[in-house]
Amino acid sequence: MALIIRLIAKPDFGKFKNFDVSRVLDQQGPMDLREKVTVFVFFLTVLLWIIPGFLKLFIPDAAFVTALNSYGITFWATLSVVLMGIVSIDNKPLIDVRDIVNKHINWGILIFISIGVYFGSVICAEETGVNAFMSAYISPLISHVPTMAVVLIIAYAAVFMTNFASNVSTITVMTGLGVALGMSTGVVNLVAISMVTSFCGSAAYLMPSSFAVIAMLHGNEYSSKNQIYKYGIIMMLLTPLVVTLIGYTLGTML
Repeated sequence: MALIIRLIAKPDFGKFKNFDVSRVLDQQGPMDLREKVTVFVFFLTVLLWIIPGFLKLFIPDAAFVTALNSYGITFWATLSVVLMGIVSIDNKPLIDVRDIVNKHINWGILIFISIGVYFGSVICAEETGVNAFMSAYISPLISHVPTMAVVLIIAYAAVFMTNFASNVSTITVMTGLGVALGMSTGVVNLVAISMVTSFCGSAAYLMPSSFAVIAMLHGNEYSSKNQIYKYGIIMMLLTPLVVTLIGYTLGTML
């Protein structure tokens, strides 16, 4: 990606000619108490994500380790939000939960991700009959198709979908589909196809709905929609090829 931008897109860095990083750092000044407490809560949350899994490596049977691992990462993230909503400095909470919930959460994307998660679970569930359907009808169709061709089709589907939907929902749906296909037909390696769908599902280049950074890019003064669509489409065509040829091959070695 960096090489394509540097050699083909040739972006204009003229506006950064007189950019002085030290001047920006001088304007920041020292951290105030609110910022320090926020950083503390953030790193505490990260530690609570890491510590349970780390302790499980050494004392897996300890009761408190089992209890910590049972909470999951969502619990600690939610707890940190509650804590920052309660802790007040200068009579103001660290975060205004009501304002964030009402104005700063994209509920459409959140609901779409939730649907994608459940849809991915449905695809993999035995009760839905998806595996049986693939085994009965899809397997004969692709039995004579080269494995790499099947992987390439899934990779292109994942890249196309993620550029119009969210990354999380795409990865969930396409990984579920790939794993179900592998379990029912045996055509693809389960680990390798999961790697392919995860990477391709993260390859957002084109539409604002695909990823927050792409949405920011569409509104940035240093980029134009023509550039975004031109090089985004190029990357959409190249990424599945590279991921299939390199990523899937490496995945089969794991």
